Amino acid sequence: MPESLIYTGPSMKPTLKPGDILEVTPYGYNDPQEGDVIVFLSNNKTQVTHRIASINKDGILTKGDNNSDTDLFSITKSDISGKVVCA
Repeated sequence: MPESLIYTGPSMKPTLKPGDILEVTPYGYNDPQEGDVIVFLSNNKTQVTHRIASINKDGILTKGDNNSDTDLFSITKSDISGKVVCA
């Protein structure tokens, strides 16, 4: 079942703007793909909305569209709340 969230922060500009309402759908049996915009819990348990930059055997690397580098940590599928399907 989709969940609605309100986006905050500058890291996904210009794709997303603060105040955008996001529709987030869990992956279920589907696998995350490079390029997907996802909502996940970071290593400090903060909810983050970023794009999947790459997927490898060590995990999933993410990056905000407005950031020059990928995040300094990797995540797993279990960290992902879902994929942003509409904003």
